[in-house]
Amino acid sequence: MYRYLFITFFIVLCAVGCESSKKGLSDTELERIAGLNNVEVTESAGQMTLKVGGEIITADQLIHTPTDFNGKYVSPAEYLSPATALMTNDQFKARYRDTVKSIIMSKISNIVLYQCAKQDFEKNKTDEEQLNKAAQSELRRFELKYDGDQGKVNEALAKMNTDRNGYLEQQKKLVLIQWYLSNQMNYDDTPVTYRVLKEQYDQIKDEFFALDTVIQFRLIDIQPARLSANEDAQKLAWNIMSKIKTGEDFGELAKKYSSGTFSSSGGLWTPLRPESLASPYDWIGKTTQKMKPGEVSEPHITAEHIFILKLENKNTAGYKPFEQVQQQVKDALVRSRRNDALDKLDQRLIQQTNLGQTDKFVDFCLEEIYRTSKQ
Repeated sequence: MYRYLFITFFIVLCAVGCESSKKGLSDTELERIAGLNNVEVTESAGQMTLKVGGEIITADQLIHTPTDFNGKYVSPAEYLSPATALMTNDQFKARYRDTVKSIIMSKISNIVLYQCAKQDFEKNKTDEEQLNKAAQSELRRFELKYDGDQGKVNEALAKMNTDRNGYLEQQKKLVLIQWYLSNQMNYDDTPVTYRVLKEQYDQIKDEFFALDTVIQFRLIDIQPARLSANEDAQKLAWNIMSKIKTGEDFGELAKKYSSGTFSSSGGLWTPLRPESLASPYDWIGKTTQKMKPGEVSEPHITAEHIFILKLENKNTAGYKPFEQVQQQVKDALVRSRRNDALDKLDQRLIQQTNLGQTDKFVDFCLEEIYRTSKQ
């Protein structure tokens, strides 16, 4: 739910100066959270609101405030509206109930966690200046996405329904939330040994470090239909083969005789996976299996082409070497341990939250998206 926030702000937290006790949530802390987690839904004049720990979330705010959908920052209404053209209201609600509920749960968690974090911040008298610096750092990071172009930055912030001051305040809240999370986390801090990393590499290499077979070749493509009436395509092909065998440059011969797409570059194709080649080039994949770089094939004759192939390079399928990706493996392992801890924390927060009325609010939001998209 809020894991992506932790990853983004973990380094920033160190600047704020918070120490992770890795103690987990105490019974006292759970009681405090439970007191903040009372969720109330109210309905008036055809509108519905959600009250969490004294803060109000209106259905209109939830529907129209931009949200991160897998990297695409749009409002739930904008993101889900296209689906309403393909479904009935009941189908739409059934299909996207979990999506909207997840958004609501994220907002509830952030409200509750921020209130807990704010109390601890004030109690521990953490340096406000350091918090401001952390927020400013995130603003600069955001501006760099647009090469410091303030016009583009302001335009992007407007799409997020905020401005520079609003963005800074949002970052302060997120930093405080992550400070609180880091203090409550209880994750496996067993030393990361070479053996542990090697075992992790073996577990994830198929997903992250697999390498496809990739070939690069030159191709002379003789097309009989483009030759003059007195030219024999097969005779020309064997004449070219003789020139190759006597040491003439394959690339120069391709420029002179090939009618293919890459003739101007000496028939050189960009590196590719053999299985990606479609007819009439699909034979190349099988042919190159038996070839070594530098070798030239016999002419391959089809109804409309005569091909002569030279294999330039071939990288066979395998994996990136462990030594080359060892740091990535270590980062992935540490991240996995922290994510496991956050999952447990997430579940405990949900268990402590009174969510009895949220389903009613979820359905109302879905109905509003469906209704307004039909207008």
